[in-house]
Amino acid sequence: MLSYLMIKPCAVKSVWRISLTNMKKTIALALGVLTMSTAANAIVYDAAVDGVNAPAGSTFTGSGSLFAGDWNGTWELGIGWREIDINNFLLITFDQPQLVTQLSLGALYMEGPYSDPNEMARITFNGSTTYRLQAVGETSASWDGQGTVSNLSEAGYESTDGGAWSIVNPFGSVPVTSILLEAEHVDTRLGGDSDYGLNGFRTSAVPDGGSALSLLGVALCSLAAWRRKLRA
Repeated sequence: MLSYLMIKPCAVKSVWRISLTNMKKTIALALGVLTMSTAANAIVYDAAVDGVNAPAGSTFTGSGSLFAGDWNGTWELGIGWREIDINNFLLITFDQPQLVTQLSLGALYMEGPYSDPNEMARITFNGSTTYRLQAVGETSASWDGQGTVSNLSEAGYESTDGGAWSIVNPFGSVPVTSILLEAEHVDTRLGGDSDYGLNGFRTSAVPDGGSALSLLGVALCSLAAWRRKLRA
């Protein structure tokens, strides 16, 4: 009996050490799975690099043939000869829901250049929610969606002005399966109307709500129980 009492505490401590090691490994594994899943499912498109080709995990559908080209130093994807105008559309669909972290448009100009009004892009995601981006100055724009908008290339009269804009987190934390790009009619008193192109976009995977998070939850609960046991 004496030898049993002397051995038992050591054995228990050994078991707890092993359990703690396993818990740490489980936590590291779960975090690794989450990180790899996010990285693997991220999608990036750049018109200057990808042209008319949709990146893996996405599909482009246009009202006409797709066209990619350089406009005043800014590459854009459009329909037909160049841009998305009031008679055209570009639909982006994702194989899996995505969080859109950045969306950039080009050749969206303020009133004056190219005989256009303050051009406006109509952006609909998931087939139901519509936001609008309108150029109102060389470096300023009106945006009624989420996130923040900034100017990448001035929307004025200079030959180097690409009228490019970047919207960070345009749809907030809502998982996105599709983005429909159209031009909004403003007016034609100067002879033209709204038209623009897609410069690019970036997405990240929707956080895994399944096995990896469950594994992480079990490990963290076990770790909490282990700490309570040490205090007892």
